[in-house]
Amino acid sequence: MGQNKDNQKAFIAGFILILLVILWVILKPAISSWKGSKSQNAEDKMAEVFSAAPTISASDLYKELEQNYDRFIIDTRSAIEFKKGHIAASKNLDRDSLSVSTLTALGVKKTTEIILIDNPENIYKTAGKVTELLGSGLVEVKYLEGGLASWTELGYALVSSGGSDLDSSKVKKISLEQLKSDLERSSDLVQIIDIRESSAYNQGHLKGAENFPLADLEKGKKDISSIKEVVVYGGSEESFNAVVALFDLNFFNVYQLNGNYEDWKNSGGNIEN
Repeated sequence: MGQNKDNQKAFIAGFILILLVILWVILKPAISSWKGSKSQNAEDKMAEVFSAAPTISASDLYKELEQNYDRFIIDTRSAIEFKKGHIAASKNLDRDSLSVSTLTALGVKKTTEIILIDNPENIYKTAGKVTELLGSGLVEVKYLEGGLASWTELGYALVSSGGSDLDSSKVKKISLEQLKSDLERSSDLVQIIDIRESSAYNQGHLKGAENFPLADLEKGKKDISSIKEVVVYGGSEESFNAVVALFDLNFFNVYQLNGNYEDWKNSGGNIEN
């Protein structure tokens, strides 16, 4: 009797196993087709995002940077990556926070050419943000084709903000007394740059100093002399970063003042409001 029950259980188990095999054979093509369709849909969606987002090549962007017209370059990489090296005059902003309202608050107009830059692995997200901004009413938004890698592959320079190990070698210093001597000898051959915010500059600055807030320094490079001795002052870290940035922009006769506005004032240096 027990033997018959064991045989019956074995028969049922075998029968169920056969049914499962038959079901798998029948359903396998449909499952594979569904997976393929899902994968294809994802690929189609990515292709749609890329095709809807305008691009600009690294070579075209390089040519455009030589022209002075309304343009806003946004680098959406991390702050650390941006500090180590970025395209001149670009701003470091978080991609997810970009919107018409945030850009308008930064002075960007709807007709301003906006270029987004990121690493190649984030191009899909960048293209999606371009499409989103265009749909929000902005007229001319693009992303750098191939990401920042396409720029460096062509040998185009990046500007550091003090995040590179080599930056210390780019900075030359000048003492308060040496600057006084240079100004007495020939003030026309010295350009002094105050990189503090305009509110601090307006309260008092070195006589003859021009105000280039650090955030706008790269954008204002056309107003910086490539012939004169250029002396930069402000906060210690900020002035260091400014000198590094100017070096990367091919200004090699630039010095960081070994002291700040108060040091200059207390040493008897000429000041004005």
